[in-house]
This record gives sequence, structure tokens and C-alpha cells, in this order.
Amino acid sequence: MNKKVYLVNLPKYEADTVPLGPAIMQSVALACGFEPHFTDLNLEVDEAKHNSKQAYDVWISGLKNSSHGTMKNYIQICNKTIRDILKVDPEHVGVSFFSTHSHSYGGVFLRRLRKLGYFGKVSIGGAGVGVASDEVLDSYLSAGLIDYYVRGDGEIAFEKILKQQLPYPGVNNSNNIAIQDMDGLPRPNFINFELERYPKMFDKQTLAIEGSRGCVRNCGFCDIKLLFLKYRYKSGQRLYYEIMFNVRHHDIYTFWFTDSLVNGNQKEFREMLRLLSDYNRQAPEDKRIKWTGQYIIRPARQYIEEDFDLLVNSGCYTLATGLESYSEKVRKHLGKNFSNDDIRWFFNKCQEYNISLFIMLIVGYPTETEEDFEEGLSFFDEFEHLADDNTITGLQLGETMSLFEGSSAWKQRSELGITYENLPNARRYQSWRNANSDLKQRVKRRLIAQKKAVQKGFGIRSSKDHMDMFKRWMHGL
Repeated sequence: MNKKVYLVNLPKYEADTVPLGPAIMQSVALACGFEPHFTDLNLEVDEAKHNSKQAYDVWISGLKNSSHGTMKNYIQICNKTIRDILKVDPEHVGVSFFSTHSHSYGGVFLRRLRKLGYFGKVSIGGAGVGVASDEVLDSYLSAGLIDYYVRGDGEIAFEKILKQQLPYPGVNNSNNIAIQDMDGLPRPNFINFELERYPKMFDKQTLAIEGSRGCVRNCGFCDIKLLFLKYRYKSGQRLYYEIMFNVRHHDIYTFWFTDSLVNGNQKEFREMLRLLSDYNRQAPEDKRIKWTGQYIIRPARQYIEEDFDLLVNSGCYTLATGLESYSEKVRKHLGKNFSNDDIRWFFNKCQEYNISLFIMLIVGYPTETEEDFEEGLSFFDEFEHLADDNTITGLQLGETMSLFEGSSAWKQRSELGITYENLPNARRYQSWRNANSDLKQRVKRRLIAQKKAVQKGFGIRSSKDHMDMFKRWMHGL
């Protein structure tokens, strides 16, 4: 195997678990006869931010209006990876853009890659490419920074690129198609991954796993439909086999589902839970599966009692669920059609079965009035007892509402009266305004919500990072 491919995972996102995209692409590369190499640049930046102020600024600033020292620090991190690329001398470099945030980091990396003397083929892909504008992607092509970009599912597209069997839908065009046979996708391959560097759950090494793509809902804030086109899923049996493969080959028993929702297909989800429950009943305690993932609350009438037994017996430890708002009016507009009574019922069942919850909320949805916001704050009073007994183990309040191009709310921007402010330290998707709020008002609400949550005993994820980000946004206002 003489041909080589080098994969790079860009910042920035919380380095909670092993990145799946590059691991899947490693499988594709191996099947095409390439020897894969890998660096997780996101992990490099995430680790560095704890050791120096400039590296922390690399993370917080997103490289927007960053100082010379901040940019210099990021370039030094890039150069280390690029030197390794030049040493390996691969035929192809593949770069993964996790999100919209990745473009500022990716542009710098790609320019350095060419400047330092790599002139082989370069392709980019990932969610951040899938939702990018044609203008952004064409600018990479015209500047000679890349040879190929991939929109949408990457497995077949990357194979076609490596084998030079082009054209193919989604490669250097917007005609991407959704892979229908999820069970036929290659398993992720974690060679070259320094698994011990990634965060642990329950003090155990954790692997990411994917059960589906897309979502059964079309929430106003989310652009997932633009990326994945339609909801698709693996069978419960295929997922079980994939988990068991990782158990045998990596001696890892803890898994983080990367899906937008693990229970989009109730039938296949229950089948996987039954198989995992059967395994756990027979396994010694230290070999039992544990898992966590994002989970949608459904109306109470859609549940059967077995659902909660299966969650517990299969090893479910925490369910991350997006309420987004405790105002039913706001939640209905953004596309989540369960009631506050459904929330109460579900929370009570989780408390009864000792299933912990991580709750995701959004401050400043475009229809959120001051009255809606005040109503949403009642969440912290009503469920304080669940923070006290650790049924609710944490909250994600996020950066306030971002208006991403392609999302349902963005498509309704005229009806919602949305215009944009020119703010030096905030991205366009953060700096929108309408009659209900502007960025300054949303940050104020976000700080009020955090203060109330902390007073009631709720833990807040990434609190310091968000506080420092808000300070950057507000500078000069």
C-alpha cells in the first residue's frame, strides 16, 4: 500500500468525543488502497486553549478580528500539522469542516498548506461545507486552495475522488444525493486516533457512533435538512453489531450517539435497545454497555411502558433533549409540537427510572417576546427539584439564537421582520434583529437566564467560554 491520504479535522466544536467523519473516511481510503494518516486539529486547539491566553483567544474569537498574536498562535498550531503532512507526502489531503465556524480556521489552514509547499490534491467536506454558499466554496477553488469540495454524504463521493471516477453528484456542485442504504455504509476505522486524549464518560473511554442522519422534525433554528436532505437510519440490528464490533476490537463499552436524535425511528430504536438489554443482562458489570445521545420528547400517548425499561436496561445514562423554550407559543413556531404537560410527564418518568437528563435551551428565538422569555424562566422554578436530585444534570444555554442560512426561520426572515446589524465582533448569523430583540437584548436575556438557572442549582455547560464570547460581541456597543 504505497498511496497515502492525510485527513485533518478542523476547529471548532467542543471536543467531547472522537470525530466520526474522519474515521469513516479512513475506512473509505483503506478500501481504495490508500494508507490513511490523521490529525485532529480541533483537539489540538481545544487542548492548547487551557495552556495559554492566545490559544484561548483562538478558540473564543473564531479568528474574527483577532489580534496578531492570536493569529500567530493558530498558524503555529497549523504549521505543526502541515510539517507532518509534508513528511508523510500523501497524494491527497482531506479536510473536515464540522460547521460554519470551521471556515475561518479552514481558510487559514488551507492557505498555509499551499504556502508551505503541499501541491498534491486537496478535498474538503463535512457539515460546514454542506451548508456553505457556492461563493465561499468557489473561492477556495479559484484560489487553488482545494481541488474538490463535497456537499452532503461523503462516503461514495470521497471514493469517487480517490479513484478519479468523476463527475459525481455533490463533488464541486450542489447536486448531492442522500445515501439511502445506511446499513451498507462502512464502519468507522479509528486507527491513527489517539483515543486516550479524548474526554471520558463515567471515567471510561468513549467512542462516537452514528445511527441516523437528518431529522424527523424541521425546527426553525436548525439547518440539518439543508445538509442531509432527508431522514435516514440504520437498522437496530446493524447498530447493535457495530457496537459489538467496537467492544471486541477496542475493548470500549461506552458510546456517544452523534445523531440529531436517537429515537427518530421508534421501531428500530426499540430493536437496538432490546438487543443491548439482552447483552447487558448477561455481561459482567464492568463489560456492560453505557450510552448517551440526543433524544426527542414525544407526546405522552406515543410511549409504551417498556420504553423506559429498555432505556435503563440497555445502558442509557443520560438523554440530551432540546426543549429550546418553555414557552409553548415559541416552541410551536419553531416546530416542536409537544406540550408542557408532555414535558412534565416525561421528566417524571425519567426521575422514576433514574435516567438523567441534559437540557438544551435557546434564548432569543425570533418570535420570543419579553413576555415569552419571562414565561420560559418559570422552567427553573418548576424543575428545581430535578436539579436537586440530579435528574437534570446540566443545561446548555448556548450563544443565543443564531439565524443560519437555510434554516426554517431564515426562510421566514421577511415575515419575521428580520434585518441585520453591522457588528464588528459578531458573525452575520448572530447579528440579526427584529421587533422582539437585537443581539444586545438577546445577550441580556441569556445572562438573566443563566443567573436564574445557577440560583436554582442547575449546572451550565461551557459557561466561561460563552461569557467571554459575549464580551467580544458587546465590545463597543
